[in-house]
Amino acid sequence: MGRRVLHPRAAPPARGRYSETRSGRTDAYTGRYWTRGDRIVYLDDSGFWAFGVRYRETLFHADFVMHRS
Repeated sequence: MGRRVLHPRAAPPARGRYSETRSGRTDAYTGRYWTRGDRIVYLDDSGFWAFGVRYRETLFHADFVMHRS
């Protein structure tokens, strides 16, 4: 399976909380995130953890590659 390339329209909120829309459902996933250097850690409200790494203006997260638009 190849990586999926996304171009998000907005950056995560600065307060350390996020809300993700999936399949047209607003707030499908909500939770907190932390950054340290080039690393980002997510903890969604259901208890699921996820991790990512930023390199320049690109975020690598699971099998997603997200470029700033």
